Amino acid sequence: DDEIINNNIALINTISINMEWKYEFYENRSLLFGYDDILYQNTISRAVFGSFSEEDVYFLNGEEIKAITLPLKKYGDTQLEYIAIMSENYKLKEFIEKIYFEDINTIIDNEISASESAEGNGIYVIMPSYHHDYSIDLVNDLKALGIKKIFANYPDLSGITNDHIAISTIKQKADITFSDIGLMTNANPIYYEMKNNLKNTTINRPVLVFNKPYIYIIRDSDTKEVWFVGTVYNP
Repeated sequence: DDEIINNNIALINTISINMEWKYEFYENRSLLFGYDDILYQNTISRAVFGSFSEEDVYFLNGEEIKAITLPLKKYGDTQLEYIAIMSENYKLKEFIEKIYFEDINTIIDNEISASESAEGNGIYVIMPSYHHDYSIDLVNDLKALGIKKIFANYPDLSGITNDHIAISTIKQKADITFSDIGLMTNANPIYYEMKNNLKNTTINRPVLVFNKPYIYIIRDSDTKEVWFVGTVYNP
């Protein structure tokens, strides 16, 4: 009825992360990125390049799984970390369907410190930079979980208001930019035209190249509480 239509509200939870890396990437370059795990020569993505040998940077450079854990600068009492996991054998959709959260924890537990790699010389990392603006409607998902009363004509919303209102929309929004500086909101890093090959060096370090779709997790490094889970299909 008209009263319900005129008294609808939308609940929107927005995640906007604006935090710098604890250890910055120091170079921008281009990267051949394989959509759906197929590497096309003309698929060029902007990417960042870094060298890390710190003890709180962790990695896994396996034949089946590549993983990296990068700390962000501490904000107050909160220490967040960014964890990227890429399958070498499965398309990302297949990988997500077959992996459980316990498997992700096992992958993270099997990472080693960059300070232990190459006799303390660390690792090279190349990752695509991207900007993702997520917007997910949660109404159907919440109803599927049995949460239905709040969507009735006159739900009990006394914790919010005593007026007769109805909830029309519940959305989760997230604005995340992966750059050489950090996880920034609306970051505009400067990109330079770089050669595709690594710099000449006499140091033999493992090289982690994230050139396929992957899953990432942003979590509290102390409590292990997950703040956000996302995917990079098309950087």
